[in-house]
Amino acid sequence: DGGRMKNLIQNTWLAGRWKEVNVILSDAGIKHLLLKGMALEHTVYGSAGLRQMNDVDILVKKDEIMKAWLLLQAHGFKSDMIKSPLHRKIITETGKHMPTLRKEGFPIELHHRLFLSPERNKILNDEIDNAVEIKIEGSTAYIPGNDIHLEFLKSHYQYHLSLGDFQLRLWLDMELLAPGSAPELTEKELRPPNLPL
Repeated sequence: DGGRMKNLIQNTWLAGRWKEVNVILSDAGIKHLLLKGMALEHTVYGSAGLRQMNDVDILVKKDEIMKAWLLLQAHGFKSDMIKSPLHRKIITETGKHMPTLRKEGFPIELHHRLFLSPERNKILNDEIDNAVEIKIEGSTAYIPGNDIHLEFLKSHYQYHLSLGDFQLRLWLDMELLAPGSAPELTEKELRPPNLPL
């Protein structure tokens, strides 16, 4: 109960801060999709505070990502450090998201890709145009369809596993979104965290 209450407070604060982003981007005609925690807490989890979150992830069309990223900076968001002058020039061609933006402790990641495969990323503009509409505390929000969201979650889960970082919340996201879709858990993932392999 204590953990859920802590999550509830954090998630309510994140939703409130996202509303500012929503207004800024919507007023500029930039549609975005909520991903992972913020999208799923308000759909498949069924109760506020059950999905732990640290930030907000959104998906923006690649041809609008720089406009959105700079626009939020014009409204007081600060960018994490750019890796190098070269990185600044190729920033939309590397990675899956722009450097994290922060304002008064609120972190947001603007994604322009979801997958490693360029071919799979070609479908994202249509996904944004045909997004699922939901409400978050009275504000209109958009989320991906279940199939593409599940594909992204699986890819993101595998990425974390490749780093030796098991993410139980991502596993649960997949299982709630499409029961039976999450990979089978192994003894390695289920062992107590302080025991050696």
